[in-house]
Amino acid sequence: MTGNLLFDQYVIYFFIYSILGYCGEVLYCSIPAKHFVNRGFMYGPWLPIYGFGGLAVRCIGAALVRQASSVQPNPVVVFILSMIVCSIIEYIGSWILQKWFNVKLWDYSKYKCNIHGRVCLLNSTLFGLAALLMTYVIHPLLSTGVKGLPEVLVPDFSKAILAVMSADATASMLRMAGFKRGLMEIKEKGKQFEERLSLLKESGSKEALEAVRLKWEEEFEIAKEKFARGNKQLFDAFPTMTSSNLEIKGQIEAMKVSFRNLKDKHFRH
Repeated sequence: MTGNLLFDQYVIYFFIYSILGYCGEVLYCSIPAKHFVNRGFMYGPWLPIYGFGGLAVRCIGAALVRQASSVQPNPVVVFILSMIVCSIIEYIGSWILQKWFNVKLWDYSKYKCNIHGRVCLLNSTLFGLAALLMTYVIHPLLSTGVKGLPEVLVPDFSKAILAVMSADATASMLRMAGFKRGLMEIKEKGKQFEERLSLLKESGSKEALEAVRLKWEEEFEIAKEKFARGNKQLFDAFPTMTSSNLEIKGQIEAMKVSFRNLKDKHFRH
């Protein structure tokens, strides 16, 4: 098998595991919420972090097989190594997103045995269990299917996957940049109204002050509700979203309240 063909096959594995990870996340979050939760940072039904995790677990299994000269890797070793490696991938993914956008999409600070709120023992254990399922059940079936594809089509599939996921990643990055910018715009709008109120207080006009205050509150609530509605998928997918930046964290918490109010209105209607 040529190196190019092997690379193209791994791209296909990456894509499929990204989709399977998305499906698992949706089920895991939708069942307790009792409604569909569209998990994920990207627009499409895939989570690349699971694609990387799947490839890492595959490499772990292959390395253990070569080292032990056996048909199947040791399940205990697979479980422990997969827990560690997948947790590292999740930690790095959280760290990179926070560095880029100043937003931590998931926060496990309330969970026991967590590291900086980025990873926790519960999720790491689930990663280990998923790795066992993948190593002994899913990947053997998947490998048979991928290797059964006509070799002439594999490069085309790989190129199409890379093109689609690259376009989605770009669009998702732009959305997150817009999300951060929107938070700051609402913050600035709040400051502007506060400044106007201060000026009116100095003028001593109580009637004008009350009228402006009511108008400001109404306009500010409309602005927050509009922002929450426009970013519904993000707030729904990442309910524990937060930030180490105190100003951004405060804005996120305010938007969460607006989002919950928006959902309450929807259910009442």
